[in-house]
Amino acid sequence: MKKSIYVIVVVFAFSVVSTANAQLEKYQVTFLYNFTRLIQWPDLYKEPAFIIGVIGKNSQLAKVLKANMGSRTAGGRPINIVEFNSADEVKYCHMLFIPNGSLKKFDVIKSKLTGKSVLYVTESENGAPAGSIINLFVKDGKMVFTLNEDLAKANKLLVSSQLKNFAQN
Repeated sequence: MKKSIYVIVVVFAFSVVSTANAQLEKYQVTFLYNFTRLIQWPDLYKEPAFIIGVIGKNSQLAKVLKANMGSRTAGGRPINIVEFNSADEVKYCHMLFIPNGSLKKFDVIKSKLTGKSVLYVTESENGAPAGSIINLFVKDGKMVFTLNEDLAKANKLLVSSQLKNFAQN
């Protein structure tokens, strides 16, 4: 009897965590899309598509992004979601989402994209990692973000005042 109760509790705990993660990814997707609207990339009009890169093949975030972007555009360009197996495979994209598990390779990523106008988005609960332009995290049960305006300017990204006002300090 105790064993079956234990199994039920474990299954319930995993389903709650799974539901919470799915909800988190939906919020992250909403934020990422809004970043495409509230930030301007130089020479975007020359590009055939706006590319959002996600590190981690078969990541749940990439799946949710693909399912929710549909016919949405960024700067009048269709949005393409590209998954990279690892930091070593990263190629140019306009926005790059770097999950916690890949932060240790952040220096490798930045070196591969030096001189490119890339919006680096991380998800660290412990403060924005060095090099992160936007860091998403949950605070008091709400998704919030920090913004490093100096890094955005260094990457030639023009951030709207609306986005600056919503950023946490």
